[in-house]
Amino acid sequence: MALHFQSYYGGKGLYPGGYSGFGVSASRFGARIGLARLDDADDPDPALEFARTMPAPIPPEPLRTIGARVTMHALDTIDAKGGWRRSWIDFIGRLGFPLN
Repeated sequence: MALHFQSYYGGKGLYPGGYSGFGVSASRFGARIGLARLDDADDPDPALEFARTMPAPIPPEPLRTIGARVTMHALDTIDAKGGWRRSWIDFIGRLGFPLN
């Protein structure tokens, strides 16, 4: 899930961003995290790493499309062929995109 939260007005306002088509359950989960952060509730979800950190910036086109195609090809063929694909997926993970 590529979700991030930004606080405004001294922590009294919160903006969740980064949804990418995961549907209603991801929206509800994000809302629950946001409300727990605003209320300072004793909930483990706001302590998750993706809820505390900003994701890596997405590069502009055409690099985004090229990177996405290389990544999808690597994901499709990593089990059968290995090689550079494992290093590429590890690199994408270090950039902040959770793929595994």
